[in-house]
Amino acid sequence: MKPHLTAASLPRLAIGQLIRLHALTKHGRDRINQHGMVYLIHSIAADHLTLESTAKTFKLPSGNITTDIRNVKFHDDPDFHMNLIE
Repeated sequence: MKPHLTAASLPRLAIGQLIRLHALTKHGRDRINQHGMVYLIHSIAADHLTLESTAKTFKLPSGNITTDIRNVKFHDDPDFHMNLIE
């Protein structure tokens, strides 16, 4: 298994790269079942990544379906670990 991403991984990360999420909790497993485990890097911050699902799976109150966007912390994220897909 590839090592989990950390803040030290920042130099090799770029917007648009693919990330695989691994669930640590029931909440994380539920989100992976709902939106998938592969996400695109949407933006990069010092302590977290903002990720966007690769499929449109999030239903809005208007009835439109869009991608899921979520923040995942490098350290101590309660729900996920991340691996870069290379």
